[in-house]
Amino acid sequence: MGQDDTDLDRLLGELLAARPPQRRACIAAAGCPREIVTALAERAEQLAIDDLHRALDATEMLASLADELGDAAARVRARRARAHTLAYANRFDEAIAVLTESAQLARSIGDDGAAARAGLTMVHAFARLGRFDEAVVAGEEALQCFTGLGQREWAAKAEVNLGVTHRMRNDPDRALRHFDRARPVLASDPVSLAQLDSNRADALLELNRFAEAEAAFTSALEAFERAGQGRAAAIVEGNLADVMSRQGRLQAALFHYERVRRRFEADGAEGDLARLKSEQAEAFAGAGLPGEAAGSYREAIPELDRHGLVMEAARARLGLGRTLTCLGALDDAAAALDEAAEQFAGLEHEAGGARVALLRGELAIARGDADAAAEHLTAALQGLGERPAEAAVARHHLAAIALAHGDPGRAEGLIAEALAAATTLNLAPLLADLLQTRARLWARQGRPDDALDDLRCAVVHVDRLRGTLQADRLRAAFVADRSTVYADLIAMLLDDPTAARIAEAFGVVEQARSRALLDLVAGAVHGTSSVSEQSPPVDGEDHAETPLVRRVLRLRGDLNGLYSVLAGAGASGDWSRWRGRVEACEGELQTLENRLAATRGVGGLFAAPADLSATQACLGPDTVLVEYFLAGDELVAFVVGPATVECRRRLASRGELEQHLELTRFQIERVIGYTRDEANGGLVADARRELRDLHAILIEPLGPCVAAARQLIFVPHGLLHGLPLHALHDGQAYLIEHHEVSYVPSASLLRHLDSAPRAAAGGERASLVFGVADSAAPHIGREVEAVAGLLPGSRVYAGADATWARLEAEGRGAFVVHLACHGWFLPDNPLAAGLRLADRWMTVRDLYGLRLDGAVVVVSGCDTGRSSVDAGDDLVGLVRGFFTAGASALLLSLWPLHDETGRILVASIYEFWQNGRSEGAHPDRGPRLAEAVRAAQRRVMESDPHPAFWAPFMLVGRPS
Repeated sequence: MGQDDTDLDRLLGELLAARPPQRRACIAAAGCPREIVTALAERAEQLAIDDLHRALDATEMLASLADELGDAAARVRARRARAHTLAYANRFDEAIAVLTESAQLARSIGDDGAAARAGLTMVHAFARLGRFDEAVVAGEEALQCFTGLGQREWAAKAEVNLGVTHRMRNDPDRALRHFDRARPVLASDPVSLAQLDSNRADALLELNRFAEAEAAFTSALEAFERAGQGRAAAIVEGNLADVMSRQGRLQAALFHYERVRRRFEADGAEGDLARLKSEQAEAFAGAGLPGEAAGSYREAIPELDRHGLVMEAARARLGLGRTLTCLGALDDAAAALDEAAEQFAGLEHEAGGARVALLRGELAIARGDADAAAEHLTAALQGLGERPAEAAVARHHLAAIALAHGDPGRAEGLIAEALAAATTLNLAPLLADLLQTRARLWARQGRPDDALDDLRCAVVHVDRLRGTLQADRLRAAFVADRSTVYADLIAMLLDDPTAARIAEAFGVVEQARSRALLDLVAGAVHGTSSVSEQSPPVDGEDHAETPLVRRVLRLRGDLNGLYSVLAGAGASGDWSRWRGRVEACEGELQTLENRLAATRGVGGLFAAPADLSATQACLGPDTVLVEYFLAGDELVAFVVGPATVECRRRLASRGELEQHLELTRFQIERVIGYTRDEANGGLVADARRELRDLHAILIEPLGPCVAAARQLIFVPHGLLHGLPLHALHDGQAYLIEHHEVSYVPSASLLRHLDSAPRAAAGGERASLVFGVADSAAPHIGREVEAVAGLLPGSRVYAGADATWARLEAEGRGAFVVHLACHGWFLPDNPLAAGLRLADRWMTVRDLYGLRLDGAVVVVSGCDTGRSSVDAGDDLVGLVRGFFTAGASALLLSLWPLHDETGRILVASIYEFWQNGRSEGAHPDRGPRLAEAVRAAQRRVMESDPHPAFWAPFMLVGRPS
């Protein structure tokens, strides 16, 4: 015919645009109708790789046109092309029906080869629907026919399809034999060989031969990309991500999953997209985000069912069962596993049944039924013999059960077997878990040094894996999911509290906490939320993320409007409805931000936590840092001076702390319903009683070095974040009366702030004062005037001038940024925490893009110091946002400010700070901010002794 792809594409376009009566004339003008239809059918099959929608339209048109032409051979070929594209679209039942017609037509004209080719295409459709017996029959018949006709290449393709079927029906060894027979015949065709390598890799993956599988997938991916086979390359890349996810290489897996997901979304390949979402969910679960994983599974499963992808649906239900077990939804988990078991049984998939048994064992462990767990896990082992990775997981659980039931010998043997497999397969997450369990075994056997070695190695594995994750939220969640390994190491080190081991334990505490915040502040990585209209695509050629960025920006705009409505809704009936919309938008926004982070560079360049010596170097001669840590159920405190360190253990249990903190919060919050005179009367004694109890727990056991210190820097943990430690009472006086008090989320952050360039005061850098009064905060205008008078040369922007653009433009050059605005904090959506400027709400996400260069930030709005304590003890709120923006210190409120006392408190802080009037100010360097805060709080305390009035502000960050 002499027609190339360009000619065929042009003709296809003409036929698709023409009315049906005109199409026969177009074909007649192009040449022999049978040859033209055959050529167009082959071209349409190729189009399915890159433009599935066009291919579907083209093959539907060609099948109809072939019927009009009445040529049987053309009808056969057009139907096979139609079925091919239907299969690509996961419409397998339709594909089988069309192929049945094609085979019947071929036999009616005596073309056995064409009938066999239709049967061969049917193999894939049958297998994807879980109809394996029918797939094998169709494949063997096609193989026999091709062999008899001497069509070696088609016979090799039949071997490949049979191999795929046997791999899917849980016989990967037999699958490999089929692939090996096909390989010599297909070696000269790069695309066919790539498809063979991809299928062979799937079988290797089933056998847990990860390195070989990865090599085969990589080879196939490169070949498909060279050949321009975009869709085939995407499918292989998704499989490559699956290999990496199963090995615990989570960032690499998420990177590839996200690239493929964008391709499938663009193609409208709903079945493939659902399969990818379910596999991506496994990576989220491995990263310590079972909630996100469960959501992805629930999105994927109905689509997998709708497309008849039984095997994929069974695997997704298996994963859903595991994530629901992690979430404590045990009955729902059992139901999901029952459904998975039923689907695997229908497929006669033995390994699938063994995997169900493994997860039923995990479910029984969660329910505290060790006997049932052991029974399920033993059954799982019997079916997982050729799958060493999953068998190692089962052995690990059985070892933990044996250890708990006093059988250390059996536990040791099971751990040794599991460790051998995990080491060979380089399964770092499992290695960390196994080493932690073996450490507990060694501890019980009186081998503390061996236990410590294992725990240290486990922490190294966890930290190394954390360092591969790009999204800050994933890094925090991954560490939190394995927080017990840090707690075990800390407790064991402190069982023998030598100076060296206390120092090591302190370093481990810093490894375990607030690492995502440290990374953001140190500028080592971008936050998941640092997205703007100028955000670059993944690379110079791939613009698939552009719609995601635009959607993020639209959602942020929507949220800004919702925040305004929500802030004004108060206690009205619409409040819950508006809040529900905010939560829905926030959830979608967080998902999109994680997806964008997955492909924006790779991890590994993260801020190192501080050790003891680096922390001590930050402390002045009269300063003590007190770092709390909840190790399991035990509260530990490290008391660190410039040249000393002590550790106090068993200060309280988690339950005791929760009870005392709840009573303290009640005493603060109850004041809202009373006048100042009433609150400053009998209610003061009630508040002091609770604060006295906490002082006895948190301060008194710490020893004389704390009592003698001029300055105390507190590093809270878990429940203690947000507690006004400066207001604790010893029965005679509040802590702030004896000490300057400041806070920091971690000693590592203090080290970073101490080494960062300091904002210069005086004439070098001016101060900014922003004020936006509203009905909820009408006193702001007076506050702005007072602050401006106390900060000479300050630039004041009030009312309509206090805009986001102004803050962006001038914040970088400021020494002090004072923000007198209405504040907002939602515990369930801490990234929505924000301040109301004249033109918009400024949220935590916005702050990620702000640059402050060491400024001191003072925010006098209500609740501005509140944060949610996220996974890994990372704070999420304005504290996180301002430090990420580059602030050196923050003065924020822990609860709503009283109008009059709040104004006096703020003015007094500036007065003492600027004029050097605080008691004991250093004669050479003038007052520090911490000194000024202390003096101001003591001033207000004289007239308003209830802590609700004088103690709302906390100084976070660098105290000088």
